[in-house]
Amino acid sequence: MTVYGLKTLITGSQVYEEEFVKTLLETIISTRKEQELKLQMEATKKENELKLQMEATKKENELKLQMEATKKENELKLQMEMEARKREMEFELEKKKIKAGKWLI
Repeated sequence: MTVYGLKTLITGSQVYEEEFVKTLLETIISTRKEQELKLQMEATKKENELKLQMEATKKENELKLQMEATKKENELKLQMEMEARKREMEFELEKKKIKAGKWLI
């Protein structure tokens, strides 16, 4: 049977109600459009959530890098201060040794 033959058979039937069929088709089309819109909105929502998550991860990583850099910088400053203090103490010790040596002579 062809499409035209099927259409003729349906529309020629005594129980065929054109308004009912139109309403039914409009309902089906409307439902499908709503479902498609809902899927698009969900996809957009997931995409936005992913973007936010990626931004948060990026900021977190940047903060970690900054904290590590600050920590290394502070460690370097502390090490330099300790070395400077050590040299000062060694210098003072040498001065005292020299003074003590003069008194012995």
